[in-house]
Amino acid sequence: MVWIRGVQAQNSDTKIMSLGLTIEPGLSLQVQGTGEKLIFGQEDIQRGEISKSIQVKINSNTGTPYKVYMIPLGSFVNEQGLDLPAEYMSFNIADLKKGKSEVTQPTAIPDTETLIYSSDAEGDSQTFTILFNLKATNQLVPAGKFNVNFKFRLESE
Repeated sequence: MVWIRGVQAQNSDTKIMSLGLTIEPGLSLQVQGTGEKLIFGQEDIQRGEISKSIQVKINSNTGTPYKVYMIPLGSFVNEQGLDLPAEYMSFNIADLKKGKSEVTQPTAIPDTETLIYSSDAEGDSQTFTILFNLKATNQLVPAGKFNVNFKFRLESE
């Protein structure tokens, strides 16, 4: 304490501290259901059309546009190697809030890499649903368990 002319004053000291923060740019893709199977039962094929869904979530803070591709890893075949006819299975994008679906209507399951989503110009984060639609027809469906695996690729523009 310092006394100046009968008035008590406190010594004071001021320090300046600089605080820096670095946030690394990030672009990541999550697919709910990875490693799991979407299972349609025999009763599903008899009911007409039924859909099963997966969620795709993209986290982005890069400020640049990006695209999402779906890539089949093989054919949609059963244990005997018989293909599921294309008219039985389709997919489409739902619950889209930003960006552009490149699949505007139910589309046959692709046999090559397919662009399914393009972000907005700011490359904002996005979550959307992919619906896989099983449609019964009057044709006889080959018996068996049909499987195909997909890979999803996220690409910055």
